[in-house]
Amino acid sequence: MSNRQPPHVPPAQRVAELIESSLENPPSLKSLASDVSMTPFQLSRLFRRYHRETIPGYIRRLRMARAASMLLKSNMMIGQISSAVGYQSLGAFVRGFTREIGKTPSLYRREMRANRENSNSSGVLGLVAAWLHELFVPLSDAAAKFCC
Repeated sequence: MSNRQPPHVPPAQRVAELIESSLENPPSLKSLASDVSMTPFQLSRLFRRYHRETIPGYIRRLRMARAASMLLKSNMMIGQISSAVGYQSLGAFVRGFTREIGKTPSLYRREMRANRENSNSSGVLGLVAAWLHELFVPLSDAAAKFCC
């Protein structure tokens, strides 16, 4: 039998997991560094090398991704979503969301829901069109062989 221990989780990955598990109120850099037995400077450098972004950038990106998902999947008000992803100020959330996503949260919600509705309706029509195409194209190919 093997005496192998589970693989070691790299400190940068451990920190990412800690951040993701408490995104609404992420731990401080000092606390994160302490959890992985590093100095804040060492952790910042290692995290950036491993994830190719800074810890604050990583937190911001995760918050915006979660907010975007909540905008699509829930009917929560934007202020509620802002608080749920850890923002103290609605204005700061809207500015950050607009910078990260390129649209205000309300415009993003409206456009994405409209796109989803359009794709659902065209999805059914697309299936019908594909079915009709498969039904009639072979008939027209067969008729062409006998006709000309």
